[in-house]
Amino acid sequence: MASGGSAATGLFYYKEKYMSYNSLFGRGNSSGSPDSNLEFFFTMQEEGTTVDDESGKGITVTNAGGAAFTTGTGPGAHLPDSYHFNTGSARSTLDSAVTGIEATNEISWGCYIHPTIAVDTSYVFSQYDGNTSNTTTDHIIRYINQDVGVYIGGAAGSPWHDTNSDTTPTGEWSHVVGTWVNDTGAGSGVKSLWVNGTEEINEYTAATGLDAGSTNWRFALDPNSTALPFYGYMAEGFIFSKTLTSGEIDEIRQGPEPTNTGIPTII
Repeated sequence: MASGGSAATGLFYYKEKYMSYNSLFGRGNSSGSPDSNLEFFFTMQEEGTTVDDESGKGITVTNAGGAAFTTGTGPGAHLPDSYHFNTGSARSTLDSAVTGIEATNEISWGCYIHPTIAVDTSYVFSQYDGNTSNTTTDHIIRYINQDVGVYIGGAAGSPWHDTNSDTTPTGEWSHVVGTWVNDTGAGSGVKSLWVNGTEEINEYTAATGLDAGSTNWRFALDPNSTALPFYGYMAEGFIFSKTLTSGEIDEIRQGPEPTNTGIPTII
């Protein structure tokens, strides 16, 4: 046995991580209720033209344009399946607004992606109304030739920030999360982009608040048109009306199962 620990300690570590994932999404914990700031949760583990999300907020998702539920293609044991977007018009669209982010003025949103074609620009998981005079409406994660970018706002002064080191290569699963929190002292906000549990971007943006905007949150296609399609697979999309911590992002990325299937490492 390793010095400074015990088998019980190692087992507790894994139980704690399992329960943290469950408490965020309302799975397996004693109350059965998700985190109060969970606004949308769509695992992409169910087939159908219209599918209910699992947040308890009453949001449904409409799949169209060839968005295909595919078995055995998912990123992990807790997500064995995924949705395949491969037609140039395939998309999954939320049928109502995500209103909770207005009250907290914070947001975290993301999903797993498995790109199959390295297109110049495609929208991954975004809300965009096309209004370039509104600094609070748009929330966009995009895929751009094996990298990803994040955008908050809608006006000049709210630039894109992209990774530039092939952080999301084709043929592999990657976990991407965007966050934004208002910085009242600076009169602006701080946006971050996390890829596979690592914060790749942390920048100020001119946006000074968040609103629900229109109802066109969408996966795999520009929400305001039929442009900028994503080609590949996705799983487990979510929106929180809070800024997730690095630990919470990592727990979501790893899922509820232990990362080591053997004897737990003593810590």
